[in-house]
Amino acid sequence: MDARVALGTVILVAAALLPSSHDTLAGKRRYVAAAEAACLEAGRQTDPERYPASTERQDVEELERAARVMRATVERIAAIRPPEADAALLRARFVEPGRRLAGRLAGYAARARAALAAGDTGTVQLLVEASLRPDPAEAAMRSFALSYGFAVCAGEQP
Repeated sequence: MDARVALGTVILVAAALLPSSHDTLAGKRRYVAAAEAACLEAGRQTDPERYPASTERQDVEELERAARVMRATVERIAAIRPPEADAALLRARFVEPGRRLAGRLAGYAARARAALAAGDTGTVQLLVEASLRPDPAEAAMRSFALSYGFAVCAGEQP
């Protein structure tokens, strides 16, 4: 066999084994759609119109619900198989920051629950307000999500 024919055969076989850009784009679209569905469901579970909070007890309950939903949503997204080429990037810039944010929210909820039990409504209010303030890590995660192609998970759509 001619060396050029052998080399051509090797290149064709290798090209057949590599995912095409269409396959990569389709995988990204599937991943984004699945993650967006998880984020949309999370939004439904924490909708302030559906779960209005007017007392400190309701504020704490809503904070606890938000923490549970966020943690569950992040784990649901973590279970979705990302496009192989983007897996490390998504884990580092989206999933792991989401886990840290969910943990931060759970911490606020636990401290607010303890303050409520102690009758310290001022601290409850401060913790609830603090939980609503975006921090730089959340802003970075949302910015990455938007640049990757998310809308709901980036906080751009309900």
